Amino acid sequence: MSGAVLFLLVACRHPFQPTQAEVCTYDKAVRVGESHAMSGISQFGNVSYVCAIDVREEVDRGYDEGYQQGMALRLENERARVCGYDAGYKDGANDGQRGVAMQGQVPDVCTAATIAETERGYREGYTFGMENKPAQVNVTMDHSGHGILKPAARPEEECIEAYGQKECGYGCIEAYGQLRCATEPNHRCIEAYGQIACGLNCTESFGELSCDEEE
Repeated sequence: MSGAVLFLLVACRHPFQPTQAEVCTYDKAVRVGESHAMSGISQFGNVSYVCAIDVREEVDRGYDEGYQQGMALRLENERARVCGYDAGYKDGANDGQRGVAMQGQVPDVCTAATIAETERGYREGYTFGMENKPAQVNVTMDHSGHGILKPAARPEEECIEAYGQKECGYGCIEAYGQLRCATEPNHRCIEAYGQIACGLNCTESFGELSCDEEE
């Protein structure tokens, strides 16, 4: 292969294209395919082009099988995260505390067997969240019709204990072997994807957690 052709191949290489050392056996290709699927990387159509001709068919087969395994595992993890009573309750409580409109639809990934429990958990969690919103400023009218601003009662700190540890604060979470509490009364903590985030109006989307005022 000429130097010019080799340079073009390297220059045009997809940023997620595995190298020869990473993919050019069946077992390695399976691992790469599974990793791509779990990471949300689109499936490659010809991952073996960096390999010797005599192993390309086997490498492509391994990659395809690994990718399907990864997609199945990703779906299983997503269902565990968003389906069922506990998951629905957590989402509902978070929406209720943030004051967003109640969501009427269960995530598409949930199976028929978990839909009813997910809906029930969400409704009950939403009610809890609405009743336990962060403190707001109340406006009352005096006898002359002027508005008077009064701070609402400050929510009390809560404490949780696990793993031989104790944390106190607001909107506490225990997950992934960690304890986290927000430090501000109007902040909350959420967990997903093996992470915990605390702050104001925290949300999770596409594998990431974000907060308006992350702590």
